[in-house]
Amino acid sequence: MSTTLQHRFALLAAGTALACTGPLLTAPTAHAAPPTTPCATGTPVPGDHDGDGRPDLVVKVWNNAVDESVLFVSPDRTTHGTWLDVEGSELQSADLNGDTCADAIVVEPQRSITLVLGTPSGLDTATGRQLTLPQSAGLGLFDRVLFKTVGFHHDGVAQVVVAGHTWVDADRVHRDPFVDVFTLDPTGAPGTPQVIDARSFASGAQGLSSWPTAIAADSTTLVIGNGGDTVSGKSGAGRVHVFTPDGADPTRLVHRAAISQASAGVAGSPQKADWFGGAVALRDGRLAIGAQGESIGKATATGRVQLMRWNATKAAFTAVKAIDQGTKGVPGTNEKKDRFGSVLTIARGLTAAGSYDVVVGTPNETVGNARYAGSVTIGSFTKATYRTYTQNTKGVPDKVEKAPSEASAYGEYFGWAVGVLATSPTTDTLAIGAPGETNGRCLSQGYVVLTDGTKLGSSTKWTYLAPPTTGCSIYDEDVFDGWGAGFGVGSPTLAELP
Repeated sequence: MSTTLQHRFALLAAGTALACTGPLLTAPTAHAAPPTTPCATGTPVPGDHDGDGRPDLVVKVWNNAVDESVLFVSPDRTTHGTWLDVEGSELQSADLNGDTCADAIVVEPQRSITLVLGTPSGLDTATGRQLTLPQSAGLGLFDRVLFKTVGFHHDGVAQVVVAGHTWVDADRVHRDPFVDVFTLDPTGAPGTPQVIDARSFASGAQGLSSWPTAIAADSTTLVIGNGGDTVSGKSGAGRVHVFTPDGADPTRLVHRAAISQASAGVAGSPQKADWFGGAVALRDGRLAIGAQGESIGKATATGRVQLMRWNATKAAFTAVKAIDQGTKGVPGTNEKKDRFGSVLTIARGLTAAGSYDVVVGTPNETVGNARYAGSVTIGSFTKATYRTYTQNTKGVPDKVEKAPSEASAYGEYFGWAVGVLATSPTTDTLAIGAPGETNGRCLSQGYVVLTDGTKLGSSTKWTYLAPPTTGCSIYDEDVFDGWGAGFGVGSPTLAELP
């Protein structure tokens, strides 16, 4: 296994709202008028690359041979479409220039941001180009970058949120962490970013004191997780920052709150290496916060997830409940270094009609005697309804397997990535990736499985989306593609642990 992939796997394997109103931030450049010829008629569907009115699945590959990501757009989610030979560890799919076409944007830490524009017939790979952001405090030399696409302007056009660390010299001495929020014009050129850094917080407020570990956003709220923050003197306890648009100008974001385990109603208390905010997910005012380093009893780093809801009356997020593998009704047990809560997304309609459900990937989960086999737990925000899925679950293709001797320190990592496709107004299709899956002699070739867009149950039809190769690798190598390392629609942001 390559040093790079070992490092990526090892990183994961190792690894009451407080009111605080800050000053207004510099507004990003206003979005220009979109082209006159749209890609789709009617209301565009996010992530629809071929104009058929359905979101397409964008799958990420980590390839050992060339150390880059390859993105496959799957129009019908059973076959492979466009192949984007683009380097990058973070990817998103959204309409970024206002022409109703779904574009793809890929970020490679320390190197580049690459944009591939959409057309009525799909992604135009000939348009792929690197972006340079003005006034970005060193962006382009950024480290451990994360990003999301969001729609604060309410015009159907997504903004891009990029977070990371910059350095100031050739020795990569780190400076303050930052978050940039920017839009693209119809040609794909970026406007002036709104920079969020330590100077963006009110005097005395606890700002971005560590590099951001996760980002989540919906049309009204930006949430930044800082799992490495020191809280109550405990290093790595972690906190989450909440931003919402200024009421008078929705293009400007204002810091509204800092949430930690010292906040009222939040389970637990700040402890060293809890990593609260290491993962976050947000949808329609429902917020899930992962604390994958949380120790419960003697189970160190077993992990916990805090669920919160936006309270319009209080204009703040309030705690709903916390879940872990020791919670009544949650399958499994709290075990050492499970890191439950390290991967999160929020889906609709998986446990009941119209429900909001938290999806928790636990790729470090041991199943039987298979280390790092991985699991995915799904639970309702409102009811004590929980299901856990592994590759041994009836109906899920394949089965749990122990890692071969060549990769004995690693596993399949089922649940390394989870994503949702809004295939109906109230029920999502769930995608699960296991990039460490070994197929025969093909080590870590990878694995992607999808549900059928209905409530999960014994009759759910699961679809296996095979890697796009007849051999072991798309690059004619023997091993380590890592198919299913990430998804471009609805995917969480995976935080690398220090």
